[in-house]
Amino acid sequence: MNDASGAVFPETSLDDWFANVRVDLLGAMYATRYGIEAMRRRGGGAIANIGSTSALAHGDLRTHGPSASGYNTAKAGVMRLTTSLSWMGAKEHIRVNCLVPHWIATNSIKEYVAGLTLDQRRDRAVPDMLVTPAEVAGAVLRLATDESLAGRGVGWVGGQPPRLIPFGGPGFASLDDM
Repeated sequence: MNDASGAVFPETSLDDWFANVRVDLLGAMYATRYGIEAMRRRGGGAIANIGSTSALAHGDLRTHGPSASGYNTAKAGVMRLTTSLSWMGAKEHIRVNCLVPHWIATNSIKEYVAGLTLDQRRDRAVPDMLVTPAEVAGAVLRLATDESLAGRGVGWVGGQPPRLIPFGGPGFASLDDM
């Protein structure tokens, strides 16, 4: 499982923006790259990257605000890294998938949410239920063992079942007419 998460949410300098990209995107890229080399020697395997629904929330600043552009960009890159490697499933028996969770109930997130008023939770689009770390582990296990999944993104908002992001789609629930 590749989950490099170094979200920087205050007003972001270029150094902070690039720090997000280095940790979140390049961390996943290096882990994927070296994992693939080892899996080639073994004859196959599975990689589960961790994205974020913030990469899907086009134009929605409620979750992280304008200062999270480095994080959002990096997590979108992790999703595209994953789908760009979908060919490896059939050709090299290496399946690369991406779990795309909403808010995960880590200790730091639970503390953050507990400090918010109901209005702040609504304004920041905090769901009523957070995805638990145990649920993340179960979803990663499924991505690692379900041989029918390769190059797929699995979106997940707490309180709802995980859902496959449409294959070949842009990752948005719907597209608006221009």
